[in-house]
Amino acid sequence: MLHARRFTYCGFVRDQGQQGRPAPIVPLLDGALALRFDDGPAVGTQGLEEALRGRRHEVATGVTLRAANSYFGSLQLFAATTVPGFCRLAAHQESAEAVTGIAKDRDAPALLGEASLAYLIHVQTKDSHRREDKEWEWFAYSFGEQGPELAERLVATVLAWDRHIRAEANDEHADPVLSVHPAGTPDDALPAGDVLDKVNCRLVFRWPGRDVVLPGPVERPVADAVTEGV
Repeated sequence: MLHARRFTYCGFVRDQGQQGRPAPIVPLLDGALALRFDDGPAVGTQGLEEALRGRRHEVATGVTLRAANSYFGSLQLFAATTVPGFCRLAAHQESAEAVTGIAKDRDAPALLGEASLAYLIHVQTKDSHRREDKEWEWFAYSFGEQGPELAERLVATVLAWDRHIRAEANDEHADPVLSVHPAGTPDDALPAGDVLDKVNCRLVFRWPGRDVVLPGPVERPVADAVTEGV
C-alpha cells in the first residue's frame, strides 16, 4: 500500500502501443464537441445530441478567480474524485462556442446524466487594464431535463472546494491524503474516503471537509452504453 500527501498537478501523454488504453471519446454535433472519459466505457450518452440543441441552463457559483491564480488542477481533481458521472467536454470547432460557451480547443469538467449534461466554465466578470485586476467567476452550464439538477451538484462541488480546499497561493491548496491499494481489495478493507477504481489498483482520496453533505448523485442508466470512440 502506498500513501501520498502532496500533489503536483500536471498532464501526461497517454500510453501508446499494445498496452495502451486510449480514453473513450464520444463525438457530438458532427464533431464540434466531444465527451472524453478517462477510464471505462462511455456510458449514458444517448439523447445528448437532442439536449444540446435545446435551451441552455446557467447557474452562477459566486466563486471568483483572478488572472494571477490558477485553480484548475485542484478543482478538477476534487470534482473528478468526488462526483459520479465525471467526464470532460471538449470543443473542436468554433461553432461549439455559440452552443456551450467553450472556446475552440478548450475543454471543461462535466457531469453526465440521462440525456443531460452539466459543465463548469469561467466567465469574465471584471475587466481592467491591469492583468492582476481582471476577474472571472465559475458558472455551471447545463442541457437536458436533468441539467438543472446536475448544475446544482457542480455548484455545490465548487462551493465545497472553495471552502475547504482552495488557497490563494497555488502551492498551498489543501491536498487530499491518497492511499493506493491492490485491485480486488474489498471495500471493508479500505480506509474512509472517495474510491477511484483503476485497472491495477484502487485509489482512496480523503479530502478535507468531505464530511460536508453534498447533493446525491443523479441516477442514469448504463444499458445504453456507447463504447466506441474516435
